[in-house]
Amino acid sequence: MKRIVPLLLVACFFFAVRPAARAATPSSCDELRVVSGNNKFVPSAVAFHARATDPSGTIQSYRWFFGDGSQEDSAAPDITHNFTVSGSFTAKLFIKDAAGVWKSSSSCQTIFSLLNNPLESHKSGCSNVFVLGDNTVPAGTTVNFLVTGYENKSGIKEYSLDLGSGQVLKNSAGTFSQKFDAPGTYTARGSVRDSKNNWVSSDSCWTSLYVTGSPIIVQPATGTPTWITVTGILSGIAVFYLLIRKSCQNA
Repeated sequence: MKRIVPLLLVACFFFAVRPAARAATPSSCDELRVVSGNNKFVPSAVAFHARATDPSGTIQSYRWFFGDGSQEDSAAPDITHNFTVSGSFTAKLFIKDAAGVWKSSSSCQTIFSLLNNPLESHKSGCSNVFVLGDNTVPAGTTVNFLVTGYENKSGIKEYSLDLGSGQVLKNSAGTFSQKFDAPGTYTARGSVRDSKNNWVSSDSCWTSLYVTGSPIIVQPATGTPTWITVTGILSGIAVFYLLIRKSCQNA
């Protein structure tokens, strides 16, 4: 007991003088908008502007997905892209923050249209597949996907998402949800059905999803599995913290 008292006194001193914890403000992708070029006849130069914040430092890079299957990285929050095909497009932006983490949000996604040129031939394509959230998730997570594309006559009729092993999802909206119970690496491939009922895809219309496994299991000599989880460790720390606080208050 005599050995414990000095430790408790040191702990009490630590809790008394430590500064108040301040939660770090995370970086964020705040806005993507079309500055000029919307509702113009093709060919058209469309200008975009982005807004992002990072209290910890400077945004390192902007990754632009223009909706026509092309993408570009830039160091500045402004960019112009030349479109040669008309239709409705979904542009999406990812930012790389000071810590090197890529982020996006629903605010960094915008839809715009370009007018059809009478001499323009029929064109359609699947542009991109996005995971709406983290591309690395634990098993048991329901993941949301977005498939984008374009069609310059009467619009896309249907979207498809192929998750492998014969699992194909279809709808007219382009957004999909799927629960992943088994760990592994998944490839999600998109395609669109155009006004001529042709299913089309492209080399850019896919993405990878990484599903991690269950918590670590340690098998002791008794043969009874012991689950070691982050929650269990934090619970033990919390109990020790409360005991020290109580001892400090009674000291």
